[in-house]
This record gives sequence, structure tokens and C-alpha cells, in this order.
Amino acid sequence: MKTLKVFKVSFFCVFIIALTSNIHASSSKPTFGVSLGFNMTDMSGDDVKSSSSEIGFALGGFANYKIAENLSFQPEFYLSFKNCNIEEDFFYNDIYYGPSSVYDVRITNEVDIKLTYLEVPLLAKFEFPVNNNLKPFVIAGPYFAIKIGDSVDSSIHSSAFDQNGNEVLSSDESEDDIDVDFTSTEWGLIFGAGCSFDKYSLQLRYNYGMSDIADDSDVKLEVISVLFSYSMF
Repeated sequence: MKTLKVFKVSFFCVFIIALTSNIHASSSKPTFGVSLGFNMTDMSGDDVKSSSSEIGFALGGFANYKIAENLSFQPEFYLSFKNCNIEEDFFYNDIYYGPSSVYDVRITNEVDIKLTYLEVPLLAKFEFPVNNNLKPFVIAGPYFAIKIGDSVDSSIHSSAFDQNGNEVLSSDESEDDIDVDFTSTEWGLIFGAGCSFDKYSLQLRYNYGMSDIADDSDVKLEVISVLFSYSMF
């Protein structure tokens, strides 16, 4: 496992060096811009039973360095909010209460997770120009993120059912700001496609998390992002 991680990191380093080595050879000046959009975050891994995505926002900026006619290197910087929900159901049959009452019990635990990262994607961008203004493109590359905030809240709903399936008892409990040992960093790969028109662009991205987000667990992030960008100069 350690060998695989070293290989992945080495691959990222080679990727970055190969791109940046050509930047100074380019005669064109870099362009700079801003981006705003939203994330839909999900969790994957052996320790995730069921999760659903929630909307989080992303905002930041980018610089674009021309390497070849249609190829460029695009480092970015984002404040990225990655939110998701985990729900677990537990069933207990034939629970005795008193001398003669028998119930089936269902407990639903819903966990709301909100993570905030400073994220740095390092992307290669390849354009397919239709004309001077309309340019579809694809992007790919690694990203690295530092966690600057987290919030975990839990709500538990318990129900008891009689032998006819009627709910006879119920209760709700909640707990806020649960302490979870999240890792301080997160990294992975980005793949995406979009289209630019003049100084504006719209793109769809998929972030494939390759690192666990919590200590001693197999839990990774998968994010679909929609971003609107504007090249200022």
C-alpha cells in the first residue's frame, strides 16, 4: 500500500514538472480569471454504507499558461465546501417490553457532514477551437487540498412497532459538533470538460478522491462540480 501511494505521488510530481518545464518557453502572457460554482459531494469506500450528496459552493481563481497552440497549464486556487449526508438503519426484531409486549424496533441514524477545504488543482487544458471565440475543451490533472473547517451533526430517530406493524412509540435525539478525526489534507484527480466563449466558460468536473478523509478508515470523497469562469485579463 505504501509503495502504491509513493507511485501516485511520484506520478503527480512528474506530471507537474513536465508541464511547468514548458511554461517559460511560451512567448504568450498568462491569463487570469475567477470561477464560481457548486459541488455535489458523495463518499465512497469500504467504511461507507450509504451516503447522499448535498450542495456546497466553490469559489476561487486561476491562471492559464499557454504551452502549445491548444494546450495550456492551469493552476487554480479554490475555497471549496464539500457537504454530504450518511444514513444508517438498524432493525431489531422481537424486542420484549414488559411481560407480554413484543415490538420490532427501527433506529435511523442520519449524519450531516460539512467539510471546508482550500483546494489547489494543477490542470492540463486542451482546447478544440471552433472559431476564435468558441472553444470546447477538456481538462485533467491532480488536486491537493487542506482542510480548514469541519462540522458533523447527528440525528437519531427510533420507532417501535407492534406485531400488526403499527408504530406505537417513537423518539428523536440529536447531537451537534461531533468530534471526528478528519485528516488535514486530501488529494486526488480531476477530469472535466467544458466550453468557453470569448472570456466566459462553463464546465463540468469530476473530482476523484484518492486519499482517506478520516484517520483509520476507508472513506474517500467523490465530487461533481459545475463551474462558471470569467477571464479578466
